[in-house]
Amino acid sequence: MKTVMKSCLALAVVACVAAVAAAQTPAPAAYTRVVLDDIHCMGCAKKINGKVIAVPGVAEMRVDLKAKSIWAMHKPGMTPSPKALWEAVEAADHQPTRMDTPAGSHTSKPRS
Repeated sequence: MKTVMKSCLALAVVACVAAVAAAQTPAPAAYTRVVLDDIHCMGCAKKINGKVIAVPGVAEMRVDLKAKSIWAMHKPGMTPSPKALWEAVEAADHQPTRMDTPAGSHTSKPRS
């Protein structure tokens, strides 16, 4: 009987811990994806990163050279200006060909 009670208690504790962990799991981070046909190496990515992370609302930048894409990860509760992100990439001497934001997609420089 004691063994059964201990097992039930252990399962209850595990269930409570799992419930608390699930409640504290943050929502997936919002991001803006920028496609660049002219990104070739990590040197390009580093140059772009320096400009992109300076845009207000950008927490970090990720890159996939095979996909020729960068992702500007948004700070919680903030959305960087699509125009500012496009111009940041241009300031790094690269040309975006497509931008996918939470609000929509662009194939030319956004107006705002």
